[in-house]
Amino acid sequence: MKHYVIKSLKKGVKAKAMILLISLCLTSISYSEEKDVYELIQQLKDKNSFIRQKAALALGNKKDVRAVEPLIVALKDEEEYVRSQAARALGEIKDVRAVEPLIVALKDEKEIVRRMAAEALGEIKDVRAVEPLIVALKDKNPNVQHESAEALIKIGAPAIDSLIVALKDKDLNVRWKATEALGVTKDVRAVKPLIVALKDEASVVRNRAATALGEIKDMRAVEPLIVALKDEDGYVRSMAARALGEIKDVRAVEPLIVALKDKDGFLRRWAAEALGKIKDVRAVEPLILAMKDENLFVRRKAAEALGKITIVGTIEPLSAALKVKNLEVIAEAYIFLFKEVNQEQRFSLSRL
Repeated sequence: MKHYVIKSLKKGVKAKAMILLISLCLTSISYSEEKDVYELIQQLKDKNSFIRQKAALALGNKKDVRAVEPLIVALKDEEEYVRSQAARALGEIKDVRAVEPLIVALKDEKEIVRRMAAEALGEIKDVRAVEPLIVALKDKNPNVQHESAEALIKIGAPAIDSLIVALKDKDLNVRWKATEALGVTKDVRAVKPLIVALKDEASVVRNRAATALGEIKDMRAVEPLIVALKDEDGYVRSMAARALGEIKDVRAVEPLIVALKDKDGFLRRWAAEALGKIKDVRAVEPLILAMKDENLFVRRKAAEALGKITIVGTIEPLSAALKVKNLEVIAEAYIFLFKEVNQEQRFSLSRL
């Protein structure tokens, strides 16, 4: 072949020679890649577990479907790290033949294998994995729980109904992770079930439900979240205030103003921020008072909120606020405003 190319060049048939050279190179590369895959598949059977582990990792990076069946066999390897890398590789390849074997791997005795199996099922996004992943939310290991929830989020719409059902599960971890996942999906089908979850017996579920409703931003959640501002748990109250700030409905203004006087500084901080997002002038006077709060973070958020309300209208709210004798808070207000206001408002502020 090489002699023919050289001979062709001598004859001046440059184009033909170039095509032959390119063809030769591509053939060599293709053969080399096939040889690499074949060798890696053979290495999955090596006596050295480290070599088997590295082979599984490499096959996942290559994403070659010829490796699927050998990697499925490797899910039963005696060494846990080989099994975990085989699971990861199958997730990289994303071949549906791996779904059932990976579902079985969710029950592996080793945490790392279960975790990688959950992650791989999330990458493949096959609906058959939904129920097994819901069950995996009950896993004793929090890392497996987390990866199972993440996988359900990646599967998306087909998992919503099962996640909604999971909100009523007896297992606290299942309810908790289901509320988190539903918030990330932002699917409006979850609004009513999440509103019900605001009354869950476990405070961690209630606060996750409030957070999820804030992520979905559906107006139906406003009244239930206002009720949640009076929850016995301070963190639930805080997440309800935060969620109301995300939804930005004016019905929340008066309840949030009341929350500015709550004994919990964390709630006062979120109430101030929420009022800034809603930008209703009714909040001006209460926020000016909040600039005298004993909690630094509340004072800062009150100043920032007044700045946002100022941008909507005139600079008068902030002008009054800046009379508060607290240099640190005044500095916060100025820093925020000079980033956000227009030239005319900036000039007016400079004269205060």
